[in-house]
Amino acid sequence: MHLEETASIALATDLLSPAERNNLKRSLDQLRSSFDKIKKFCTDQILNPRPADASFFYQQIWLLSSSAFLIGSHATITDSSQKFTRIQQAKIARKGLSDNSLKERILIDAIKKEIEAVKTKHVLAVSEKFAKIIRPGVLRGMNIEESIDERKWPSVSTIKAKLKLIREGKA
Repeated sequence: MHLEETASIALATDLLSPAERNNLKRSLDQLRSSFDKIKKFCTDQILNPRPADASFFYQQIWLLSSSAFLIGSHATITDSSQKFTRIQQAKIARKGLSDNSLKERILIDAIKKEIEAVKTKHVLAVSEKFAKIIRPGVLRGMNIEESIDERKWPSVSTIKAKLKLIREGKA
């Protein structure tokens, strides 16, 4: 039976939560049992019809259906689910990309403004020393509280890297 194989494959992975695993295992066990009972009931009804047993048949159909539904919902990923997931991941990636791009643009603009502010006292240099000199002004320009920790974003090395891009005309 295809559903049994599908459930067995899903149970062999480590992708299921403990609750999903328990539900899937219970549904797998119930699926075979219900199917066998329905098959026996139909065979018996052909040989010896008993209308009173209809509620038993009805119950087994519901158990079989619910097992099939649960196996299908926990053990398979539909094409539409995969497509939806890809679309959502793309949206998240685009948002992250645009947020990072905006952050980088703000940083570069703040560096350029600080270069203009200090150009009478200092010559633009792509060096750690120059990056340390302009960092406090860059932080002020970005409304970021100055930190003694020079590794905090934007770090001296980050500012130095942006200085290189500015000097090369790439920013």
